[in-house]
Amino acid sequence: MMEKPFIFMFKQNGKNYLYDVNRHKILSISSEEYNQLEDFDGNDINHTSYISQLINNGFLQPSKIQEIRHPMTNYVSNYLNNKIAKVTLQVTQNCNFRCGYCTYSGNYNNRSHSNQVMSVNIAHKAIDFLFKHSFESKQINIGFYGGEPLLEFDLIKNCVEYAEKQSTGKSLSFSLTTNGSLINYQIIEYLKKHDIAISISIDGPKEIHNKNRKFINGCGSFEKVHENIRFIRNTFPDYYKNKVNFLMVLDPQSNMTCLNKFCTSELFDDVLMDASFINNLYKKNRIYYNEKFSIQWEYEKFKFYLYKLGRLKEVHVSKLLRTDFQELNNIFKEFQKDVPDIPEVVHHGGPCIPGQLRLFINTIGDFFPCERVSEISQCMKIGHVDYGFDFDKVKMLLNIGKLSEQACKKCFAIRLCRICGAYADDITKLSDDLKSIACTSCYS
Repeated sequence: MMEKPFIFMFKQNGKNYLYDVNRHKILSISSEEYNQLEDFDGNDINHTSYISQLINNGFLQPSKIQEIRHPMTNYVSNYLNNKIAKVTLQVTQNCNFRCGYCTYSGNYNNRSHSNQVMSVNIAHKAIDFLFKHSFESKQINIGFYGGEPLLEFDLIKNCVEYAEKQSTGKSLSFSLTTNGSLINYQIIEYLKKHDIAISISIDGPKEIHNKNRKFINGCGSFEKVHENIRFIRNTFPDYYKNKVNFLMVLDPQSNMTCLNKFCTSELFDDVLMDASFINNLYKKNRIYYNEKFSIQWEYEKFKFYLYKLGRLKEVHVSKLLRTDFQELNNIFKEFQKDVPDIPEVVHHGGPCIPGQLRLFINTIGDFFPCERVSEISQCMKIGHVDYGFDFDKVKMLLNIGKLSEQACKKCFAIRLCRICGAYADDITKLSDDLKSIACTSCYS
């Protein structure tokens, strides 16, 4: 008895489509063919000519997956011992802002503001660890994160100059994420001299930005941040053009028209704007989109599709979809090339090797896969600067699909899945229930 074919069928804008998971191909099909395939369970020996044609071309095969296991599992120690590409240093947990959506705000089961500052000793150990474990990485990066990292600018300068002395034979770069309020001439002059890229957070025009991004005293921060951005642009124009980009956190209660107009204004027209939504990971009370914003956002995506089809000029596409552009571009390219049939042992693509691409080191030297995960979660603590990685924990996070192995084996989205361990973290353990909720949210 044959098993059912590993396919997913769907309708979109009056059209019918077949996605064959094994072949990783989407086919446009007629209504008649759609109905034939709906009734096909793999056992009908009286195939229609269309079904026979698909079978002869390698389609409509049952799932071949026997085990959910990440293909990089056996190479974890090699990658983390030799190929670390970036460390992000949490130089302080303190901040002069109290943003409403901040992961330090108390609205998350994640972290909170404190006066804790990274010591020079921990910082130097972290930098030494990067150089010692990046033998096969030609390009490495050190990022500075907070809290607000510019509160500890002397520590940052110490780290930069210490790292530069160690970097023989490496292409070393630096990056810094800031709320933009503490910027002055001396700081930008130093960042320019040492070729340090900065990402400045700004959420849109005054009425949108000030809704969430406030100083400790409750006053809005837009005027000060906007003034400092203009100062950089006017005083250091080359640095502004080549080393400054902007991070915008999208509030799903905002107006897309206002945001698009702001992003194309004279101050931001020739710089990168990286947008993301308010983070629901670890959030105590989930944020929901209002209907108007959802419609506006989907319309912007629709315009992007028209642009990809050559039906619309790029100038009409929102800058705020830049991150989505990359993801959508990757999807377009993926479906255009031939890929091997899905193997018997496979894992969905969400997890990276924890710590290899962007190792986050907090003020006391604990290791985490990245800055997005919880610092109070034992699941996410994957090592320490004094003793290195806990490889068992790393492998557990890499193989997060094991939590829902039977469901993953049958899931049509296994090649497209982007769920990592953070979505399953309930602070005390990795939860199958939380992972299932994330699956439902992404692919229902």
